[in-house]
Amino acid sequence: MITRIPRVVSGWATVGLLATVAACAQDPLGVDGDDPCAPQELSVGSSVNGSLQSEGCRRGGYPVGRFAFELNQEMDIRIDLASTNMDPYLELQTTSGAVLAANDDFGSLNSTIITRLSAGRYIIVARDLGGGVGSYSLTLEEGPDCRPLGDLVLGQTESETLSREDCLWEWGGNSDNWSLTLPERTNLRITAKSPDFDEVVLIRDPQGYIMNGADEHGPTGYARLDVEVPAGEWTITVGALTPGRVGAYELTVDLKPPCTPGTLLVLGQTEKGSIASDDCLFEGYTPADSFALVLDRETPLDFHMKSADVRPALIVRDAHGHDVAYADDYDGVGSARTQETLPAGSYAVYALSFDYPPTGSYQLTVSEISCPDPTPIVFGTSEDGTLGDGDCLRSNDAWQERWSLDLTTDELVRIDMTSSAVDAYLILEDDQGQVVAVDDDGGNGTNARIEVDLTAGSYRIVASSFGPRDAGSYTLSVGPPPAPATGITSPATSASSVSSDSSVPISSSSGQDQAKTVASGHEDGWPERLREWRLRITPEWLNRRK
Repeated sequence: MITRIPRVVSGWATVGLLATVAACAQDPLGVDGDDPCAPQELSVGSSVNGSLQSEGCRRGGYPVGRFAFELNQEMDIRIDLASTNMDPYLELQTTSGAVLAANDDFGSLNSTIITRLSAGRYIIVARDLGGGVGSYSLTLEEGPDCRPLGDLVLGQTESETLSREDCLWEWGGNSDNWSLTLPERTNLRITAKSPDFDEVVLIRDPQGYIMNGADEHGPTGYARLDVEVPAGEWTITVGALTPGRVGAYELTVDLKPPCTPGTLLVLGQTEKGSIASDDCLFEGYTPADSFALVLDRETPLDFHMKSADVRPALIVRDAHGHDVAYADDYDGVGSARTQETLPAGSYAVYALSFDYPPTGSYQLTVSEISCPDPTPIVFGTSEDGTLGDGDCLRSNDAWQERWSLDLTTDELVRIDMTSSAVDAYLILEDDQGQVVAVDDDGGNGTNARIEVDLTAGSYRIVASSFGPRDAGSYTLSVGPPPAPATGITSPATSASSVSSDSSVPISSSSGQDQAKTVASGHEDGWPERLREWRLRITPEWLNRRK
């Protein structure tokens, strides 16, 4: 995805490679003729031969040549830097050192900048890409006209050809500009196709800021941008992703239904759909289906998307555009699921692919959470269970199964959860839902164990896993701890009980309930993922792992 890049001067001057600012941004403009970094004056239409030397001007650790020129009016300019014994790198700066444009290897090792500048004074910086020395030639001349080629009409296709004499967009490839006037806020689909070069399409506001953009690495195989645009005067830029690549292209700007909620979801009802390449592009990049969700009260919800064709992902946004729920098929099992309690209001639910391929069929179900009643377990017995996709979730998206325990007398109780498939995690609650104790890895290995004195009454045991979506079988055992060997005093067991205020669950070897959301990217073009890691653990948990 193309990110917003601000302009620092009026007209079509560009920011370009902002990372290069550090090399010269703090350098004052030299005024002393003996200063090796004092810029040499140039005029439009002139050329100069120079040589980079180790003992000459240096900026950011590089030997550089610096040149200054003045424009009395807005105009298009072209700067060429050529050399036979170094790899030329070219920058255009303001007098304060802000980089307006930069280029390396414009179709060869030589560098070129073509842009439109407002009246003012500017600095050209010439250097070798690797910081070496050598001779070069620099030419400053009036460039091609970078103003828009014409006015775009919705629904019509414009056919044009990029040439190596055209303007350059921010990252170095040749480009054409087009005007677009919108009388009202409009949802647009902007498409650029070329058989000769990798396309980039950008939309700019009246000040020349890049508001959004897309390149040919999207799912369609060409540059396509779906965007909602306010009324006003806009500029559409079509450029080549790779400097030096030129050729014919077609540009079409048409109406497109927005990526706003479509079908109204009914709680408990499964929607069957298919993500297609011509669907709305979510965030301007990957195809997605959109749904509307309206809640008349605060509701605990289970969001579940399944697919055998794609690795599903779902995103829930509130009316202000904030993400309030997210899930994806991080483990590659064909299922994305999360549970959230949402307040009354209107929401958008997006169904898309976590990975390539980006298209395929899916099922989406949003239902009110209704976990089954706890399964009874008798003191002194063991029961087998299986954590998996049909279970309810804890706050960290880990499966959980609940068990009920009734004690008729006060007891010293040991609860063991053993499993070879999951990292066992236990929570013990009283009949009011208050946490009595929790444990992770208190048994052998990754098994969980709680040992605590309990008064007569009803309790609930939550059998779960430490990490999200760990599935597999386990055994739950509830009974008295084994008797100590003769002559050995049993250790105190009160550490697993909760402090008097009962506000913080503790255990002699416990980790607090985890809240984790995963973030990932994909090198094939999927945008940066929408999640972050968050993990809450106790000092005891950390100490055991040192």
